[in-house]
Amino acid sequence: MAISPNGDIYYATAYVGAQTSGVFKLTPAGVLSRFAGNGDFACPTGAGSALSSPVTNYGEGTRMAFDSNGNLYVPIAMYNCSMVVKITPSGDLSIFAGTGSGGAATEGLATSSKLNQPSAVAVDSADNVYIADTGNRRIEKVTPAGQLSFFAGTGSYGAPSPGAATSSNFQSLSGITVDPDDNVYVANDSRVLKISQSGVLSFFAGTGTSGPANEGAATSSNLTRPVGLVTDVNGNLYIDDMGDKRVKMVTPSGQLSFFAGNGSSGVPTPGASAISTPISSSYSLAAASNGDIYMTSRDNGVILMVSAPAPSAPSAPTSLVVTPRNGSVRVAFTRGSAGNAKITKYQYKLDDGEWIDAVGTSSPLTVTGLSNGTTYSVKLRAVNTVGAGAASEASGSFTPRTTPSAPTAVVATPGDGSVSIAFTPGANGGAAISKYQYRIGGGSWIDAGATSPITVTGLSNYTTYAIQVRAVNVAGGSAPSVSVTARPKVTSPTIAVAYSSGRNGVQVGLIAARPAGSTLVGFTVRAYAKGTTTVVSSCQIMPSSRSCYIGLLASGTEYDIRAQAMLTLRGSGVVRATFESQAWRVRVNS
Repeated sequence: MAISPNGDIYYATAYVGAQTSGVFKLTPAGVLSRFAGNGDFACPTGAGSALSSPVTNYGEGTRMAFDSNGNLYVPIAMYNCSMVVKITPSGDLSIFAGTGSGGAATEGLATSSKLNQPSAVAVDSADNVYIADTGNRRIEKVTPAGQLSFFAGTGSYGAPSPGAATSSNFQSLSGITVDPDDNVYVANDSRVLKISQSGVLSFFAGTGTSGPANEGAATSSNLTRPVGLVTDVNGNLYIDDMGDKRVKMVTPSGQLSFFAGNGSSGVPTPGASAISTPISSSYSLAAASNGDIYMTSRDNGVILMVSAPAPSAPSAPTSLVVTPRNGSVRVAFTRGSAGNAKITKYQYKLDDGEWIDAVGTSSPLTVTGLSNGTTYSVKLRAVNTVGAGAASEASGSFTPRTTPSAPTAVVATPGDGSVSIAFTPGANGGAAISKYQYRIGGGSWIDAGATSPITVTGLSNYTTYAIQVRAVNVAGGSAPSVSVTARPKVTSPTIAVAYSSGRNGVQVGLIAARPAGSTLVGFTVRAYAKGTTTVVSSCQIMPSSRSCYIGLLASGTEYDIRAQAMLTLRGSGVVRATFESQAWRVRVNS
């Protein structure tokens, strides 16, 4: 059974003789007509008029579903006719999934994949169709474009397990439905399982042991044989527990109560309390947009309806969780009761501003147009056909932010086995920069300091490195800076003394140590014109000495004296120069 977007009831009848099997349509005005199926016990053969094609059901109630465009999806559960057919509002039938031969399903084009006695279908808000493929012990998802993928189940028999839905076994799948937030519920043996859109499976109702139910926490109550499932506009789940001859309702928070049936067989009494009258064995459920619940009573050959309370404004959303983003915030929440009317939209209010329509009708919502670095709080409310509901509590304060801008004006200063990187910080993106990172030659990012400059250590001397820097805040890392190159060298010798000697020269004494394993070749000491890089004169020092005399200088003139060592490293004959020392300024005597 299923209810179309305009309120018509569609139900399938079982084959019990010539011209009995098909799908029938019952309007709100009480007009009954055959919608699909020519009554033959055979398989649909392809596209054509639904009234001219067999649409066969030979056992339990067929659990059908509509998409947002009014197309009806009908599972054919016979092994040698395993498929799902699609029937348009105008009555055109086509094969939507399955080949008509029973067998293992394969991902890809849905009409090229076999199915194995699909027992039920459900449709989400994006018109994806979920198939309870009973014989294959899988739930398949088929997109509107006709692509089939495995949504849950391994294909093996066994007790289901919480966690990744595609890693869980199934026993005996039957009913399936989707709630207003696109969570999928499926009846499996004596349990009802919930599968989120992210593919996480959890136990929603039942203990796994077959037996009479009790009201209270749904996961603490036994179920006998749940078959039909449906959710209403409030997010309540209804379970047709055939073995218990009752329909149970489970709230979104997981509380189970008896909704219809007194647990015994018999003829239903119209007008009586739903939980005081027998309903016998019900195989299929459907929910109208106003919250009315319909159920088949196969043993009595009737369709029953339990009316919903009069619609009211929705309850307030609860449990708001905000996640700041770049100029926006993601708001997750728990929906309140829809008030027995479809929620048409949500609205948000920033601080004490005006109510603004949000995009989307399920959690989470995204609020855009915010300023990075500005602090906000947000409230939500739901709107249905009655009107706007109560506002939620305000969220905690949040500040939208994005990743920082890349550092600029990057300058690398090589050292002994290290490089110092100075830079100008970029904009922080609305959140404090927590650290800077560097990477060498496109490698992994490595944490450094929180201010400029940062130091890169552990480098090999006389090797050229290309280095980039980025800033990091709570939103993530910035784009990399431009790459700068640096070539670390051995530390320079130190000038211990430098003084004027005579009228044309300077005497220089050094302190120097060589790296372990290296061989000292000698020293060069240069006299530069004051404040420049112009060499005026120099002297050389043998490895065993530490002093020399620089001549040919002008009397009465100041010079900058710098020293540099030459050496070879372990295992190499290449002569390397160290850094030059800091300058020692000397005035030659006149």
